[in-house]
Amino acid sequence: MTIVRQTFEALATLLGDRLSQSPSDLWLHGRNESYFAPCPPDAVAYPVSTEEVSSLARICSHHGPPWLAGGPAPRSKGTRVRFKAVS
Repeated sequence: MTIVRQTFEALATLLGDRLSQSPSDLWLHGRNESYFAPCPPDAVAYPVSTEEVSSLARICSHHGPPWLAGGPAPRSKGTRVRFKAVS
């Protein structure tokens, strides 16, 4: 089993359906208002507590994929965390 697969399985166990790899979520979180080409993440997490964010950080630190935390975007609720696997 690859480290990337182990990471996603650990995150899916933690978050269940709040870990998304849907094309629409990846597209949405892979772009912004800049002129740079979109760079979609491999997954988007929607933690609901400080404890979940801490666990996400611990899992990624252990397995190695970089992650980017983002606060609430306009017209959205909660926090999202983006992941990009590096193999």
